[in-house]
Amino acid sequence: MSVLSVDTRWRSDLYQRLRGQADPLFVLPDCTIPAASLWVSVRLWVDLFRRSGLQPGDRVVLATEPSVGSLAFLLAGLWEQLTIAIALPYRGVPDVLEAFDARLGLGCGGLDADAPGCPVVSQQWALRKAIGPCTPEARLITRTSGTGGSPTWVVLSDDNIWSVIDSHREHVAQQGDIVLSILPWHHSFGLIIDLLPALFNAGMIIREASGGRDPRSIIACANHWGATYCSMVPLQAQRIAELPEGLDFIRSLRGGVVGGAPAVGSTVDVLSSSRLRVGYGQTEASPGICLGRPGEWTAGFIGRPVGCTVRIGDEGRLLVQGPNVCMGVWANERVWRLNQNRWLDTGDVVESHRGALTYIGRADNNFKLGNGRMVDAIGIERDLRSEIPAVEDAMIYSPDGETLHLCLVFKSAGVEPDIHAIRRVLGSLADRVTHVTARLDSSSIRTSKGSLDRLGLAAA
Repeated sequence: MSVLSVDTRWRSDLYQRLRGQADPLFVLPDCTIPAASLWVSVRLWVDLFRRSGLQPGDRVVLATEPSVGSLAFLLAGLWEQLTIAIALPYRGVPDVLEAFDARLGLGCGGLDADAPGCPVVSQQWALRKAIGPCTPEARLITRTSGTGGSPTWVVLSDDNIWSVIDSHREHVAQQGDIVLSILPWHHSFGLIIDLLPALFNAGMIIREASGGRDPRSIIACANHWGATYCSMVPLQAQRIAELPEGLDFIRSLRGGVVGGAPAVGSTVDVLSSSRLRVGYGQTEASPGICLGRPGEWTAGFIGRPVGCTVRIGDEGRLLVQGPNVCMGVWANERVWRLNQNRWLDTGDVVESHRGALTYIGRADNNFKLGNGRMVDAIGIERDLRSEIPAVEDAMIYSPDGETLHLCLVFKSAGVEPDIHAIRRVLGSLADRVTHVTARLDSSSIRTSKGSLDRLGLAAA
């Protein structure tokens, strides 16, 4: 680990990695550019920031799709110690600068970048004046996926980010790796676990044209460039493995991290034959909490803590403490600092076996009936997966506080629900079940990460 302070590490590491270097070579759909040329683009953005009078802690917004320009803008912001709000999901919203009280934004108000990543300033562009104070201790503002409810804008410090880069460094992209990047760069997983370690280590970084949405494009791109490393979410692994050449591609990879959602059923079988490792985290933890070993996969396994301390609290909820736990949140146009030594409640229920953690479910999936009885949904769903081998996944919910509906997800069509097994698992609650639905597993009933789309299934 570097002895430099976090205030100087961005500059030191970026300078050594990019200036005058051929590697890493960045291959994006609209531009192929070596590190030394990216360095030129970064310096042009730094010049723009300085000519505009920006100071450390001034807020800027990144609101464009992954490109050389968005990467150069990001790195220049880190170099200048700006606070960078990564707001891609809200690009085009007229008040995005006001939402973060930002001075300027890439993709906002006439400020853009050309294919090699250099600034392009239109005649109508104007620097915005911030209303609130600078936030020099805040480096990134990035949005949660909203797994546990409404999305939150999480504020990460340099200490937060570097703690994860350092603790994960030996386990992620290594020197000479040809990294195929298919994760979103506006999510913390794609940015901090995938992109930044690759930038500091890999020989080549390839941005796949479909952004990870098309498994055929992913495989074609990997074969064309000889990719050796690729991180993904379980749903991407599942879709890739469904293609004739998909399993061979996954097995060919030297490494990669699979995270964002628990892997279950046939996806576990696919990943068990690979050298990919499980990764678990949350945006509030920068987002690195756990890693598994290459090829170590069982249903729901999320690895062992890396660079932080964990404990299991009430109701089996996973609590995390360490330098990775976010410094605060952005709300009501300001940074709200939180106690850095606090225990972060992930809201995930887990079990521990000799330090290895297994995800059981979300604590907020449990619910009460109208008579006050608590339904242990995550325990019931776990037991259904265990008791009925053909079940890939399960969901129990109540539409009215009185009756129960059960959705069982099968890998193969034509499988009938085992009513006797269902009654054994549910016990006295079985009499409240009025609907049992059998669904064939597919991407249409899962979120973009691979978890069950509980809201969509309940509404169907």
